[in-house]
Amino acid sequence: MRRFAAGFLALVLAMVMVAVAAPDEKAVDENGKPVPLPKLVKQVNPKYPEEAKKEKVSGEVVLEIKIDKTGKVSDAKVLKAADDRLAKAAVEAVRQWEYEPVTISPGKPVKVIATVTISFKLK
Repeated sequence: MRRFAAGFLALVLAMVMVAVAAPDEKAVDENGKPVPLPKLVKQVNPKYPEEAKKEKVSGEVVLEIKIDKTGKVSDAKVLKAADDRLAKAAVEAVRQWEYEPVTISPGKPVKVIATVTISFKLK
């Protein structure tokens, strides 16, 4: 029972906060033209790496993501990371995300490039 309580406490103390896009961030199509920010429809939260938790590593990971015409994340590139382990966890999770496809004209979806910020925090 004591082991369960300690494990539960560790889980509560580690938080992953995801900000899909800040209000001032923009999304662009593959040609660099501004498009509406896509709506996230499936989100997989990153797993806080155990080693990073033990070492009390926290911070933000900023990713540039490419969203294909179907709304799936086709690529995720790290722009800034507090720690490589956090970056790896963020990329693994974000590659599973799905968005509503962005259409410029009726029936014509486009590829989108956007920025995602993921915050890993310990309480």
